[in-house]
Amino acid sequence: MDFKGLSVLKFGGADIKSLPDSIGKLNHLRYFDISRTDIERLPKSIARLHLLETLRLLTCFGLKELSGGMKSLVNLRHLYISVGHHVPVEIGCLTNLQTLPLFKVGRERGRGVGELGFLVEFGGELVIDDLQNVRDKEEARGARLWEKKKLHKLEYHWDLERIQHLCFISFLFFSWNNMVLV
Repeated sequence: MDFKGLSVLKFGGADIKSLPDSIGKLNHLRYFDISRTDIERLPKSIARLHLLETLRLLTCFGLKELSGGMKSLVNLRHLYISVGHHVPVEIGCLTNLQTLPLFKVGRERGRGVGELGFLVEFGGELVIDDLQNVRDKEEARGARLWEKKKLHKLEYHWDLERIQHLCFISFLFFSWNNMVLV
């Protein structure tokens, strides 16, 4: 059969472990759900699904990091994820994105909290995880969260032990500077 005109594809909960590269030929696909599957990787061809609006990857614990080609899904409006490493690199390129329940801050290029600043249509609920990876206040301001008028709920998570360690180092540095100046 010819499935090229398919607009909705739901595999949620199905017992599948992989997807064929031919998935990229589904040019009219707008809704794709592979939640609760054992899929380990998305084929690179998924980047050719330019009309895709909704991608559901909830509880896909076996799924490795998403490919860098995800940034070409310019019509993506809703990305449902429950695992932090499923946040695509350079998510700021997905300027039509409205739904993203989780953002994990990384130190690598394209994973900083400033990526959120490009998501002008963004709203709903968001958990920002690993805030200890924010480099400075300028990067934090780059997220422009105060402009997200449609954002109803916002949670911040961080590794308290790492933050306490950084604060302790800052305190020691500050104390040491004061001792030198006195």
